[in-house]
Amino acid sequence: MLERRDGAFEYWLTPEGGQIILQNGMLHGTRGFGEGLLASELSEPLAHIRGLQGGYSDRFHTYLDGNDRAVARTYRCLFTRGETSDTALRSGAVRTVQMREDCRSLDQEFTNIYWVTPGARRIVQSRQWAGPYIGALSTRVVE
Repeated sequence: MLERRDGAFEYWLTPEGGQIILQNGMLHGTRGFGEGLLASELSEPLAHIRGLQGGYSDRFHTYLDGNDRAVARTYRCLFTRGETSDTALRSGAVRTVQMREDCRSLDQEFTNIYWVTPGARRIVQSRQWAGPYIGALSTRVVE
């Protein structure tokens, strides 16, 4: 359930009381799922995804560890543009371009996949990594 919007940020509540924070459709943070993704610096990744452009950029995450300490992690990510297809939403099918983000740090790696509308450059569906404890979260716009 959408709790509130604040500019580019949306705050969603799960039935169990967890919170998912999206920045223009990209996962910015989580709360209430164990190890929390406190925040992410997403300006470079968002430029690639919304611009439907390949290339490299950095991604920065801050996690809360088991001792209530903030731990920062840096990832180097490769963006690749995939195929164009239709993605089913409640209001009907919408044309999307699939964008893939493959990220690595010294000891972790993950892949995010985004389905982006070519005209509005809006993320309408995604599979995004939230951290080693949570794993990947899937999102889809409900219209």
